[in-house]
Amino acid sequence: MSARASRVQIPPSPPCTAAQSTIETWYMATPTFYYVYILLSLKDHKFYIGSTSDLKKRLATHQKGGVDATKNRLPVTLIFYEAYLNKYDAIRREDYFLKHQREKQLCGTCLKNI
Repeated sequence: MSARASRVQIPPSPPCTAAQSTIETWYMATPTFYYVYILLSLKDHKFYIGSTSDLKKRLATHQKGGVDATKNRLPVTLIFYEAYLNKYDAIRREDYFLKHQREKQLCGTCLKNI
């Protein structure tokens, strides 16, 4: 070891605020997703198309009968979803599914397996 290497001093580290900075960084780095989803009613084999920012919560609401459009068609199962970084894109995609009835093409094979 050379004499020069032994003279290098490492400055003391600043006070630890790792927990706070980690939480702030995680919160700021976590994007909000907007979801478009398709549910299949196992009762009448019809589709329901929707969009939400909290997919798990929305699915739970559907399963409990909290959505008028699906409460009489329970049980329902999630067969398709897409995630978007902005709400506008998710709503446009939902409109596309609703207007063009693309869900029948995407999910036609799902009905054969039930």
